[in-house]
Amino acid sequence: MRLIEPSAVREIDGYIINNTSISEIELIGRAGKAVAEHIMDMLNDIPKRASVVFLIGSGNNGADGACAASLLSGECDITLVDMSFGREKSAGLLFYEERLRSLGIRSYEYSQSIHPAILSADIIVEAVFGSGVRYPLPEWFSNIADIMKLSGARLLAVDTPLGINALTGAVDNSTPHYDRTVCLSYIKCGTVSYPAKEYAGSVYLDTLGIQDIAEDILKEQRPRYYMTQRLAAELLPRRAENSSKGSFGRLLTYLGGDEFLGASLLAHGAALRCGAGYVTALGTAERNERLMQVFPEMIYKTVPAQGSLTDTDISGICEMSKRAAVTLIGCGCGNTEGLSRLVKGLLNTDGGILVLDADAINSLANCEGREALKRSQREVVLTPHPLELSRLSGIEVDKIQTDRMRIAERFAEEYSVTLVLKGAGTVTTDGRATFINSCGSSALAKAGSGDVLAGALASLLASGGCDTVTLCAIAVYLHASAGDALADTYSSYGVTPSDLPVQIAMEISRLEKLKQ
Repeated sequence: MRLIEPSAVREIDGYIINNTSISEIELIGRAGKAVAEHIMDMLNDIPKRASVVFLIGSGNNGADGACAASLLSGECDITLVDMSFGREKSAGLLFYEERLRSLGIRSYEYSQSIHPAILSADIIVEAVFGSGVRYPLPEWFSNIADIMKLSGARLLAVDTPLGINALTGAVDNSTPHYDRTVCLSYIKCGTVSYPAKEYAGSVYLDTLGIQDIAEDILKEQRPRYYMTQRLAAELLPRRAENSSKGSFGRLLTYLGGDEFLGASLLAHGAALRCGAGYVTALGTAERNERLMQVFPEMIYKTVPAQGSLTDTDISGICEMSKRAAVTLIGCGCGNTEGLSRLVKGLLNTDGGILVLDADAINSLANCEGREALKRSQREVVLTPHPLELSRLSGIEVDKIQTDRMRIAERFAEEYSVTLVLKGAGTVTTDGRATFINSCGSSALAKAGSGDVLAGALASLLASGGCDTVTLCAIAVYLHASAGDALADTYSSYGVTPSDLPVQIAMEISRLEKLKQ
């Protein structure tokens, strides 16, 4: 599902109106019909004649709301609240206001005298700014937001909720929690980014029948996508029946030492379920012996513990890495001087894709780490959570969390890496294309979940079939959807990371069936 920046909305609308047979009034009519259908759906749950208040702004977002109100005449008690505050009204809004007057529905200018009607409403439809909201918000915003919260009404936003930044996902402190957001033509990036997604409620899309026409306009924009089950199924590579273990790549791992054996168990368990033809684990003889009791399928190579790695050992690991499609390093390793030397050695030699997770990322978080990424001889994937990215980038966590998508894109582009910025609404980007994940919950908020993701992601990359950023985004989706499926059975409290690898394999099966 394609996501767009809010700045593209006006360009798309202008192109549609000026270059097709669809007029502005018809386009608003399509939007109003979509909104009205969602309001009718909400009315079905109210066992009486409902009161619906429409908050109408001065532009075409307000026109969309006014059109919806005109279509609901007779279905409910309608109160229109004019939120234009003297701003010039769009032609589309004036057209539908006239239609409302002909239906005997009048509009009231916003003032305290209208508060009782808002407070007693069953549904409040907010159509004030849409994706065209500007910051800082006007002074009246906190007041109307407080009234919306106090009303107890169900809240529906037209296109983008008031108080949400439709580009970054940042949220004003006063913003109420909406029950439903009806996105029009395209979903805007910020609406499905956290923290905004938490406030937008259930997000629905009506394409208004214009996406095929608008695609040419969007060619100049960075492609951004909302990774849903349908898109994941579409993008998941097909595995040829006439194939062998050599067809699906070699994965080389250097993961947790004896102290953090659990991280290695979790990552390898996921790796073996996600497609790599060969999985080779590097570790001490004692660690390998313990892993072999659990995973007889893997190949084992003995190397010293991190603290004992010599330059010769590092050179030997780099040589093995050259022959692997993917090398995964970092899960449960501990941020040691030996790990830092190994990571830099791998970056300085050519080979397959290098996936850096956890302390492999932390080991780069010094004055030379970012430069080592720039000089890398191979393709690199980083899988940080916000604190790890903060250490590496020097950007404060709070700033990252209020603009996750664009900060991830800028970092990926500057350092020529694929970045998987973990957290709610995980962002996956190589600086050219971006995916925001649609699923996942607090069921994954446990130590070890990230190790499972790293193993699954590295294994999918090794098996190949499409570009790196897409495979990483599919891995993120599978990991999150597995957590959701398990939470349905065990609750978000009861899911453990060791439950995830088998469930991820089941999620892959679901995607394969959808693909058929």
